[in-house]
Amino acid sequence: MKIHKLEYYDKEYQWKLEKLELLDNLNLLVGVSGAGKTRILKAIRSLRAIANGIPLNGVE
Repeated sequence: MKIHKLEYYDKEYQWKLEKLELLDNLNLLVGVSGAGKTRILKAIRSLRAIANGIPLNGVE
């Protein structure tokens, strides 16, 4: 699975990731503590689970 764009909203945590466009070859998440790097990775993991047929409540 290759992700080109990502937009995410989690109702449970009331957290929204605005549209993020990813490059083809390399992407680097950089930021201070609390900037949202881990949340982006968790969003991708959740979307992968949904794509594989695992239901997750509160996730669009």
